[in-house]
Amino acid sequence: MANEGRDIVLFLANGRLYIYLGDGIVVLEFPPEVVRDIDIKNKEALANLVITFIQANKITPAQIFFVLSESVCFSKDFKVADSLNTTRVDADVQSFIDSIPFNSVISKIYKTPTTYRVVGSNQDLIDVILDVFISKGFGLTALVPANIYHNFGHQDQLSMDSAKAILGDKEMAIAGSMVSTEVKNVEHEIAATKAQGKPINYRLFILIGVFVLGLVILGVVVLMRGGK
Repeated sequence: MANEGRDIVLFLANGRLYIYLGDGIVVLEFPPEVVRDIDIKNKEALANLVITFIQANKITPAQIFFVLSESVCFSKDFKVADSLNTTRVDADVQSFIDSIPFNSVISKIYKTPTTYRVVGSNQDLIDVILDVFISKGFGLTALVPANIYHNFGHQDQLSMDSAKAILGDKEMAIAGSMVSTEVKNVEHEIAATKAQGKPINYRLFILIGVFVLGLVILGVVVLMRGGK
């Protein structure tokens, strides 16, 4: 179980992953044969790379604030002419999301009365990294694009100051998170429900039994009358 009293920041940039541990920042470089242009080339090698990095740096379980730099995101602003009729904007937004060049895309729409900002990234890359951390006992508090932070959102690397600013406004990250931290629990509950199957309808079996018994009795009565 993650140490809920301690928070760390993961900052994913093109070709590297920054991790703020409170007293400093460590950096994991992705070899191009493993990850190139935010596209996974070798999923198993990436997972092993992250595992080795966690162990080598003795990173202990904590709650994660995962931030995506602009270099790993596709984003676009859409102007909203009429907030009561967004059919055209909604279609344009979906078209943009569909154009993001990954097999699996994670996206979120940040809405204001006049603008929709759409942000998307490679879900497979994020999932591989997160799955390793979660398997090691870490927890995810929020996953956000860096561009929600106006003062440093354009930066392509994590600094001590920006990491402290992220953790200094946790509610902003939680409110703007691209995922719900309850999703995995919900999926687990659904899987458990499916595994249990449908409850046995004992009343149905009783009714069937009574019906069969009635047929047997009827058959005996008919035979006895026929024998007279």
